[in-house]
Amino acid sequence: MGKLDGKVIVVTGGGQGLGLTSAEAFLREGAQVSVWDVRGDRLGTAEAELKAQGFKPDLREVDTSRLADLESAYKAMVAAIGEPDALLNNAALKNDFMGRPRRDSEEWRPGFWELDPDKWRRVVEVNCVGTYNCSRVVAPDMVRRRSGSILVVSTSPRTRLSPWHQPYGSTKSFLESFVQSSAPQLSRYGVRINAVLPGGHVDLRGNEHHPDARAYDVMVPLQVYLASDESKDVTGQILCGEEFNGGPPAA
Repeated sequence: MGKLDGKVIVVTGGGQGLGLTSAEAFLREGAQVSVWDVRGDRLGTAEAELKAQGFKPDLREVDTSRLADLESAYKAMVAAIGEPDALLNNAALKNDFMGRPRRDSEEWRPGFWELDPDKWRRVVEVNCVGTYNCSRVVAPDMVRRRSGSILVVSTSPRTRLSPWHQPYGSTKSFLESFVQSSAPQLSRYGVRINAVLPGGHVDLRGNEHHPDARAYDVMVPLQVYLASDESKDVTGQILCGEEFNGGPPAA
């Protein structure tokens, strides 16, 4: 039996990369998974990959920064597969969205005042507002049932403070604060919220040279643990996937 048998889990930004790998991991553990992504083409690719392995994910094309659209998608998902037991807030825009192709390129050197303000705002809308919207949508049902797990994907402290990762790094700092300040509110109702960050190789999907034959990410074991009942007493934590190694976090 899988660790997540019978659970319903939502994965945002699940059409590719880490989101798709996480969705696959949850499915392997017996969960029903609803994959959300803003791009229908990515959802189509994800559906094909997962169905080829015998999985039947629920798929929702939705922009998480738009609350009204998100609420409609959520209601449709609940009608189809039930209320979620866990939410993985993975959807995010990174430096490539800001037009920075290489870490060592001079194009990575402009100050924040020189960046495109519309793109800056969009990163904040997706990374911060989108995570808030998704958490806001699932929280009432979790609170009513007095059970549930919200996961938020963060990043390394180095990236959060890096001048070359604005505004991506800054949005992750907000998310970690959101997690820690929301945990006491949710814990009164038996609902937990935690942040997960890599600390090692992430987004290795399709890497034929990795020793794991399946799609792999260092954060997956930690995400499965936090979505499962094994983590029922863990909340308000910023946890590193590389340090987890498949076991519960150290006290």
